[in-house]
Amino acid sequence: MNGIRVFSIANIPVYISPFYLLLLFFFGMQYSHPAYGAIFALIVTISLLVHEFGHALAAKFFRLDPQILLHGIGGLTQHRSASSDRDDALIVAAGPAAGLSLAGLSFVAESAGLPQYVSNPRLAELASFFLKQMLVINVFWSVLNLLPIWPLDGGQLTRLAALRLMKPRMAEKFVHGFAVVILIFAALWGFRSGNFLLGIVALFLMMPNLSILRGQASGGPIRRGKGKFRELLEQAERAFAQGDYLEASRAAHLAKEDPASLSRVEETRLFMLLGIVETRLGRYESALSYLARSPREPVIIESMIECLHQLDRDEELDALLESTEFQRISPTRRVEILQVVRPSWLGDLRH
Repeated sequence: MNGIRVFSIANIPVYISPFYLLLLFFFGMQYSHPAYGAIFALIVTISLLVHEFGHALAAKFFRLDPQILLHGIGGLTQHRSASSDRDDALIVAAGPAAGLSLAGLSFVAESAGLPQYVSNPRLAELASFFLKQMLVINVFWSVLNLLPIWPLDGGQLTRLAALRLMKPRMAEKFVHGFAVVILIFAALWGFRSGNFLLGIVALFLMMPNLSILRGQASGGPIRRGKGKFRELLEQAERAFAQGDYLEASRAAHLAKEDPASLSRVEETRLFMLLGIVETRLGRYESALSYLARSPREPVIIESMIECLHQLDRDEELDALLESTEFQRISPTRRVEILQVVRPSWLGDLRH
C-alpha cells in the first residue's frame, strides 16, 4: 500500500495517503467556520472507512487478507482474488450496503431528535449538522458507487453480470467502453460548469478503462467456473493415485491456469500435488517452486529432499536433514532416506 499505516481493526490495516489530507483540507475550506469544516472532514473520513470496511470485512470473511487505503479521491480496499464471481459480488456490494446502513442510522438518530438532548445549543446545532451531513454523504457516496461505471462498485457488478451474459471479450468492451463514454461526458460537463474536481476525477477514472480497452491492463479475473476447476483437480488426483504422473501433471497445470478460482484449501491441495508429481517426473526445479508453497508435511519434506539431492544443492539439503521437519518422518523412513542421500551420516549415528 502506498501510504502511512495508521491503525488496524480486526487485523485489517488502514493506510492514509498524504493526498487524502489534501482532500480533507479542500473539503474543510468549503466552510467559513472552522468547526463545521473539521466536522465535515470527520464525516467524510468516517463515511469512507465504513464503506471500505464493508468491503474489507466481507473479504476477511473469505480469508482474502484485505487492507484499506484512504487516498486523494476516496478509499480503496485491496485483497487477494476471490474464489468465485459470487464471492466477488458479495465483497463489492458490501461497501454500498455498509454506507447505506450508516445513512439509515443517521436518519433514525436525526428523526428521533437526538441533538435536542444536548444541553448546549451550540453543540446541539453541531450535532444536528453532523447527523444530517452523515445521512447526505452516505446516501450520495453509496449511490455514486453503484453507478455502472468501472472501477466503481456498480461498474464491477456490471462487469460480473456482463461476463455471464456475453463472451469475455465482448463483455470487457461493453463494460469499459460504456464507462469511457459516460466519463467523457462527465469530464466535459465538469470543466464547462466550473466543477473542476468532477472533471479531474472523471479523467482519473477514465484512464484505467482506456488501458483495459487497449489491452494494456486487466479488468479482473475471467473465471471458467469453480466446477471446472474442481473437476480438473479431482482428475489430477485420480491420475496420481493410478500412477499416471504425466496425466496428473497435465490436469493440475490446467487447473492452475486460473489462480482466482482457487480457495485456500484447494490451492494447498494443488501445490502439494504439483510438487510431488513434478518430483516423480524428474522436473526438480519446477517441483521445488511448488513444494515451497506447500505445508511442511512428511511427504513434502521427502520430495524436497529428493529434489535438492538430484540438483546437488548440498547446503540446503543438509540444513533440511538437520531440521525438526525431517525428524517428523518415521525413524525407519529416515534411515532409508539417509542410506540414499547421506550414507556417511548413518555411520556417525551408529558410533
